Amino acid sequence: MDRWQPPQSGLGQPDVDPADRLTAAFGEMAREIARAISLPLPTHFAGRRIVMRVPYAMPGEQIVAPATSADLPANAFLNNVDKPMEVHDVIMSAVSVSAADVPIVSTFAGAIGQRMRITIVDFTKNQQVTKLGTLADSLFDTNTLVWTWDQPYVLLNSEGFTVNFTNLVPAGGDRIRLAITFRGFLLALE
Repeated sequence: MDRWQPPQSGLGQPDVDPADRLTAAFGEMAREIARAISLPLPTHFAGRRIVMRVPYAMPGEQIVAPATSADLPANAFLNNVDKPMEVHDVIMSAVSVSAADVPIVSTFAGAIGQRMRITIVDFTKNQQVTKLGTLADSLFDTNTLVWTWDQPYVLLNSEGFTVNFTNLVPAGGDRIRLAITFRGFLLALE
C-alpha cells in the first residue's frame, strides 16, 4: 500500500498543514498568555485596590533628516490624565520617506532598525530607560516591532518620557518617519 502524501499546491510544494497554520497564528497569543500567567499583574497601587484597567496609548511621531537627531514631541508622552498609567510595551513603526513625506523603498542597505538609535528617559524621575542611544533592532522584536516589558512601568499624572531619535543614514540619504507608542492601561483605583 502506498504511503499517504500531503496534497500538492500548484507550485509543487506540499500544502501547509492546517494545524501548522493554527500554531503560527496563535503562537504569539500563546506566548502572551504564558507571560500573563507567569507574571500576574499587581492588584494594588499605592495601597489602593485596582478595580479596572482601561486600555490607553501615548503615540508620537517625528520625521528626521539623515545624519541628525530630534526629540519626538514632548507632550506626546506625558501622562496628563488623573489616573496612573501602567506601561506594558512600546510599539515602533519606521519608514523611509521622500521630501514630500511619501513612503519610499529605501536605497540604504540593511534593516531600518539598524539605521536608527533611540534614547528613552523618564524625565520626571530622571530615570534612563535606555542607556544612551540604542539601536532599535536591539530593543524591538524584529517581527512585531514591539518591545514588551516583563513588569509594568507606572507613570503618575504629569510624568512622562522623552524620546530622542537619531537617523544614522549618511547625509544625502533617506529621511525616516519614526512613530513610537507607549501602550498599557490607566488604573482606576478604589
